[in-house]
Amino acid sequence: GSPTTLTVSRRYRRRIFALERELVAREAAEKNRLDREIQGRDQVNQRLMEVNRHLEDKLKQRNEEVRRLQVQLVELQRTLEDTQTQLSERESQVLKLEYRLEQELACRRETSTKEQEHARALLRASARQVSFRQQNLKRIQLLERCLQGSGAPEIAELLKVAAEPDFDASPEPSELLLDNLEQEFRRKTKQRDEQQEAALQAYQAKLDEKKREYSRVCGTPTTT
Repeated sequence: GSPTTLTVSRRYRRRIFALERELVAREAAEKNRLDREIQGRDQVNQRLMEVNRHLEDKLKQRNEEVRRLQVQLVELQRTLEDTQTQLSERESQVLKLEYRLEQELACRRETSTKEQEHARALLRASARQVSFRQQNLKRIQLLERCLQGSGAPEIAELLKVAAEPDFDASPEPSELLLDNLEQEFRRKTKQRDEQQEAALQAYQAKLDEKKREYSRVCGTPTTT
């Protein structure tokens, strides 16, 4: 040991100690960095797991909504089919009601025309019968007066009445009586027609209501 060798040796030892301290410090810093990285990765992984769980929950909710919507869609399809079936039935009912109304109107018109013709024929026959009786009664009265010895005026009137044509041969017999009977018949016929018209209007109102109901369900405008 010379002093120079000791100095160098001390210098080396200090250098070695410094390097060891630096190495320890670097190791500690590296360890802290690694710990921070691990902690950061753990936090990221935890956040990713939370996001993943959240997405899984969302996916479950969406799948549940899809299944619920599918069930609703099936129910709506069934409802639509039932509605279409009901609409077809309503349309068939409306068509049947229209056909029945037309048939009933035609039948009532025909019946009314026939009844009017028959009634006019009865009225004319009744008027002829009344006039014929009056004419015969007048002849009988004149004949009785002639048989009782009346004068020439009664005989002349009897001959004049006997020369008159019978009621059946007259084209317009007892027009006043016939007119009165026809007026009474028209009054009663008008009253009956008004009652029938009121019934038909009520029936038509019911039919129109069916049409409006069918239109509201179908979403189509009504046609009259």
